Amino acid sequence: MSNFQPIPIKVLNGKIIFADGHTRAFVAYKHGLTQIPLYWENEELSWHLYESCVEECNIRGVFNIKDLEIRIVNSNDYKILWEKWCDNLQSKNKFKETA
Repeated sequence: MSNFQPIPIKVLNGKIIFADGHTRAFVAYKHGLTQIPLYWENEELSWHLYESCVEECNIRGVFNIKDLEIRIVNSNDYKILWEKWCDNLQSKNKFKETA
């Protein structure tokens, strides 16, 4: 744990979410850790995008880090799928912000 970088968390719409570090949190879960170092994220990020991410997670049945267990893909697929998903999400949010 001495090398484990703390994971940023944020309260978003009344729920505590990971602002980053999902892979580290999942690996910690897989190794049986029940506690990990966290810190409160205070940066002003695009929380509108995070709201969309949380909404999409809820639609897909991802409510906690354990729910990612059945969604593991290889690193090449991850890069393709993640970049496509992020691009689509950013496009949707640009449309929402101009509407």
